[in-house]
Amino acid sequence: METNSTRRNKLLTPDEVAQFLSVSKATLYRLVNKRQFRFYKVAGVLRFKQDDLDDYLGKVCIEPIKKYT
Repeated sequence: METNSTRRNKLLTPDEVAQFLSVSKATLYRLVNKRQFRFYKVAGVLRFKQDDLDDYLGKVCIEPIKKYT
């Protein structure tokens, strides 16, 4: 049985990351080329950790404008 900890440590493929971020693979590779988040090269292929993607999403999050009454 896969636990939350196991899922977080699993290395993700570019296809999985593009789907997770809801972007095309071309967009994913542009983000990689700009070094927007950490990635790993294992035997010459890209891999990603969920924690690194979550950190990236936290950095690009835009907070809502607070309305004052």
